[in-house]
Amino acid sequence: MYHYLHMAKGNYRDYLKGDHVKIKKYFYVLRPVLACEWIERFHTMPPIEFSVLMEALLPEGSLLRAAVDELLVRKRAGDEMDYEPRIQPINEFLEERISYHEQIVSEVETAEGGQDQRLDELFRTIVTLQE
Repeated sequence: MYHYLHMAKGNYRDYLKGDHVKIKKYFYVLRPVLACEWIERFHTMPPIEFSVLMEALLPEGSLLRAAVDELLVRKRAGDEMDYEPRIQPINEFLEERISYHEQIVSEVETAEGGQDQRLDELFRTIVTLQE
């Protein structure tokens, strides 16, 4: 979650703070925010596919979902998605969820340790087999 939150915060700050924003950059912030939501809700690594995240986490029929659906339609159609006025429902969602995840990230359980040692052993085994 730390990784996704850091990515969301940086991209939000870099791309979505002005009155006019590069519309396609919304996906650069939506995906990591939804990944944080996934981790919190399901306690697993989030899927890569944006559509899977969206289907699981954005309620059908909401103003937010409608705004994201419209962006996806435009993206798939190859519309020029340059600077336009902010999309308020999306910005409000992102600001609220980034703030929320900043508060809870320290409480999120981390994966069990010991992976470094296991990965080192795997690496050494592979190197030995290559000799």
